[in-house]
Amino acid sequence: MTYRQNDIAFWSWAPKILEKHQTDPYWCKARKAIFHESTGKFHDIFWLASYNGYEPRDIHTEFKPEDENFVFEYKGNLDEFAKSSMDWPDLRQYYEEDDILSLAHGNEMRGSTYLRKGAKKSFALIKEVLEYKISELESHISYKTRELERKKRELGNLTEENIGEVCV
Repeated sequence: MTYRQNDIAFWSWAPKILEKHQTDPYWCKARKAIFHESTGKFHDIFWLASYNGYEPRDIHTEFKPEDENFVFEYKGNLDEFAKSSMDWPDLRQYYEEDDILSLAHGNEMRGSTYLRKGAKKSFALIKEVLEYKISELESHISYKTRELERKKRELGNLTEENIGEVCV
């Protein structure tokens, strides 16, 4: 595959690397990388900043696409997405997962969510979310109805003699 400026890939260590280490070889990684044509390499974004377009800096992990130490999952090109004011948990209620790109990581949690340009809200997904929320509310109503009936019984059974046994 030929990569171009701003291509995004999520990456992981190849099994042969993980077999040599009990833990991740180095923990300051986003496992999300952006391709820069100027270097011909992917750059892990953990130490890069979204506000300057993830420009490469001296302190970061970089690797060539053909490097056999990494496994890549291509996500698209950043130019195909627009920065979203909503975060991933909110967007996923409306849009298909392929239309959302979250570049959030331990060093930059907010403001790193992108929505594919021209993405349309998913009728099926919104319907599924609404059905789930209705079910959840019905469950709460059922519980509160039982709780109300129990409190009414307690009030009806309340006497001066058993006041010491009542837990309000």
